[in-house]
Amino acid sequence: MSLQEVWQSFLDIIYPRDIRCPICGVKRDDMLSWGVCQSCQSRLPFIEPPICPKCGRMMLIDNRLCLDCQQANHAFYKGISIFEFSTEVKGLIHRYKYRGEKHLSIPMIHWMMEGLKVYRWDFDIIVPVPLHPSRERQRGFNQAKILAQGLSKNTDIPLDSKSLIRVKNTPHQTKLNRQERKRNLQYAFRVKETDGKLKVFQDKVILLVDDVYTTGSTADQCSRVLLDSGASKVYLITLATGANF
Repeated sequence: MSLQEVWQSFLDIIYPRDIRCPICGVKRDDMLSWGVCQSCQSRLPFIEPPICPKCGRMMLIDNRLCLDCQQANHAFYKGISIFEFSTEVKGLIHRYKYRGEKHLSIPMIHWMMEGLKVYRWDFDIIVPVPLHPSRERQRGFNQAKILAQGLSKNTDIPLDSKSLIRVKNTPHQTKLNRQERKRNLQYAFRVKETDGKLKVFQDKVILLVDDVYTTGSTADQCSRVLLDSGASKVYLITLATGANF
């Protein structure tokens, strides 16, 4: 049994899946092993080249930075997203994050794994973007952590979900602009002290995992903290990106 199958079996026990496609809600004969039907899979807005070589947004011209990345000094080395943030994708992520439909992580992990296979990045540790403890208690789980756990299981690369922590319980960022997001997240993250031992991220290449990419403020703040703690490089993978979050 592959790591993917083992992970799916584990999630089936903890978060049982409905036999209907989670997107169209119909029992179909063309269900794929990662839990959606072929028809819905074919309609999803997968990001395809040309893309921005820095953040991974879709572009009209290849090998050029998007306007956002031309203006921002992003701390992460390279990033990719799997989908454009369409209404359908937004609905799936909303159900996953806010309605507790954790079974949706199964296809999400599969799609992210397929993205990693294309880019073939080499990294040493997988780190999810942390939630503040009070936010995680309220939600009941960290959506990025479940995605990161799945990627770790399927790549056999260690997961560290404890060293990078969120120490500032920031307000929701949905309606904030770039500068407001940046101010909102200032000093929001840190790496736990290691009692004088070698830093846990020293000279390591990190894969940072989150669900959505907007302005990159969260990814930048996390990446800077990781780099300041000794990491040599930070890659970023998210499920979706787009202009209208």
